[in-house]
Amino acid sequence: MSRFSAVSSAALDDDRLTGPDILVLAALGYHTDKTGWCWPSQDTIATRARLTRQTVSECMKRLVSFGHVERYIPDDGNLAKIRYRPVLDAASVPEAEDTQPVGLVGVTDKGGVALADKGLSAETTRVVAVSDMA
Repeated sequence: MSRFSAVSSAALDDDRLTGPDILVLAALGYHTDKTGWCWPSQDTIATRARLTRQTVSECMKRLVSFGHVERYIPDDGNLAKIRYRPVLDAASVPEAEDTQPVGLVGVTDKGGVALADKGLSAETTRVVAVSDMA
């Protein structure tokens, strides 16, 4: 865990985000490891951000769909092992019309990332390269 949390200026400037969204981003940042990934439960985020779990769930959906948070879902679909990474580079945050659902992310048997056509979630999921997630 880090001792501080960074929130991107792109998130602060994004008029689509609410105050609770920014609090959730800050709470995620608090829990990131040295590679920027974190895996706190929504209850943990809610406690840290001083929000309800339902509000955190709604904020996470917005943050992922607007590209401010990357989400990694393990190949086995285990929702307890979902990983998140706040996006700090403003250049990598897409405009709203560019953010389309792309499916679920999984790790191939060769260690690459692939999309799975399983109906686990209708939320937008960004495809990210993950080298040391297991």
